[in-house]
Amino acid sequence: MQSRPDDAEETDASQALPDHLAVLRDIQTQLRGPDLAGWPQLGTDEDGRHRSLVDAVAAALTQISELRTEVGDLEATIAELEEQVRNLSQPRLPWPLSLAEAPLTALAEQVARLESLVHEALGRGNSEHA
Repeated sequence: MQSRPDDAEETDASQALPDHLAVLRDIQTQLRGPDLAGWPQLGTDEDGRHRSLVDAVAAALTQISELRTEVGDLEATIAELEEQVRNLSQPRLPWPLSLAEAPLTALAEQVARLESLVHEALGRGNSEHA
């Protein structure tokens, strides 16, 4: 008995359908977890359900974004603390003299300018008499 080519195609097609269904079921299980109820090892959502692969990736991306924000905040805090440490290493007057530190610094700058003007004036005066 000779089989017809149409019978062979029907057999191949009927065999391919279960194979495709098995592959689709496998993919669905990989994405959504056993019994399509999520993967326990990927944690749970707000409602206590196990996460699917897609849900877990979305949660991970959210956590990464939050961590980046925290790292940025920590870097800003570190910069502020470094500035405070630099300020601490500069010589300071003891209290209560430290209350007058800024006005005394301004006064010292003015005296230094006045001294430089006096030296210039004296220098000009000496050169005119020579």
